[in-house]
Amino acid sequence: MRQGQVVAEGDRQRGTGGRNRGGREAVDRALSAGIAIGLSSRKTRERITETLAAIAAAVVEAGIPLATIEGGTVAGTALITKAGAFGGTETVVNCLDRLREV
Repeated sequence: MRQGQVVAEGDRQRGTGGRNRGGREAVDRALSAGIAIGLSSRKTRERITETLAAIAAAVVEAGIPLATIEGGTVAGTALITKAGAFGGTETVVNCLDRLREV
């Protein structure tokens, strides 16, 4: 998996879906998803850790990750996610500049 990569099936992003509820519930969902595709809980935990590390390494600003979609009709497309509460007055401009660099 490449740095900051988002894995997609077709046009839909594959993941746990919904809001991040955090805590034990998110861990249980991730472990169940790993088991469903034939991974051990150890391997699932390793993949989660690797993915989080890659996301943390590819950021525009604190809390604003840069990723690349893999698979589907938009494979290779750069993606930035930004919550409304993150960043200052220049953050959107910084995000657009970063997308132009990719």
